[in-house]
Amino acid sequence: MNDAVYYNGSSYVAILANPGATTPDVDTTDWTLLAQQGGTGATGATGSLGATGNTGATGATGATGDQGLQGVQGPAGPTGAQGIAGPQGIQGNTGATGDTGATGATGATGAGLNWRSNFVQGVNGGYAVNDAVYYNGSSYVAILANPEQPLRMWTPPTGRCLRNKAGQERPEQPEA
Repeated sequence: MNDAVYYNGSSYVAILANPGATTPDVDTTDWTLLAQQGGTGATGATGSLGATGNTGATGATGATGDQGLQGVQGPAGPTGAQGIAGPQGIQGNTGATGDTGATGATGATGAGLNWRSNFVQGVNGGYAVNDAVYYNGSSYVAILANPEQPLRMWTPPTGRCLRNKAGQERPEQPEA
C-alpha cells in the first residue's frame, strides 16, 4: 500500500495491498493513477539537405558499330599498325540525395515529488512544495508550502497551493 510505480509512461500509487498480479492501468481496485503520460510532442523542423554524393563508377564501353559493306579487293598492302581503342562510354549521372528525416522535440524533464499518502487536515508541520497526497479519489501535488496555520485551513479540492491530477491550479477558498 502507498507504493508508487511507473508503467507505460504513467505513474500509479497502490491504495490497497496487492500482489501486483495485474497491471495498474487495469486494476483500479488496488491502484490509482497519479500522473498520466502526455501526448507526443510536435514534430521538429526539417533538417538541411545533405551533401552531394560521390561520383559513380565509370560506365561500360559502348557497343561496336555495324560492319560496313565489302569493298572491292585491292592489292595486298603491308600489314598496318594496330588501331586505337574505341572511345570510353559517357559517365552516368549521380543519383539525388534523399531528404534528412525530421527530429522530434525533446520532452520536458518532470519534477520529483514526495508522496505523503492520504491527505490529513492539520497535519503536523503542514505540506511542503512537491508533497503529494491522495484525497477523495484524486491525487494532488502542493505547488506552494502550507504550514497549516489554524486560520488558514484548506483541503485539496479548495487549497490554492495544490494542483490536481489534471494539472489545474485550484483557487484559494479558506475554510472557517
